[in-house]
Amino acid sequence: MKLSDLPVKYVRVGFVRYEFRKFSKVHPFRDDYKGVCDKAARVIWINFGLLAKPEDLGNVLLHEIRHAIFDFAGLDGSASEEEIIDLTTNIECQVI
Repeated sequence: MKLSDLPVKYVRVGFVRYEFRKFSKVHPFRDDYKGVCDKAARVIWINFGLLAKPEDLGNVLLHEIRHAIFDFAGLDGSASEEEIIDLTTNIECQVI
């Protein structure tokens, strides 16, 4: 799986456009993250090297998009946000 396999290159959350990018040596995030929502740069970074199964990509994208949604809604980045996103992402991936 690679970035060019995605049917779209970005997602809109409200009026904010987030571009999808693969992890590279220039990103400031830990290499053990499957994905990161960089709210300041409006980029959703994807670490394709850690995605073991095709369905992992959907889970990572939905998880990071939910971070963007929380940001757009003005919610903070507390630990409780991470717990809520993990729980709802895993449930939503089972439904989709």
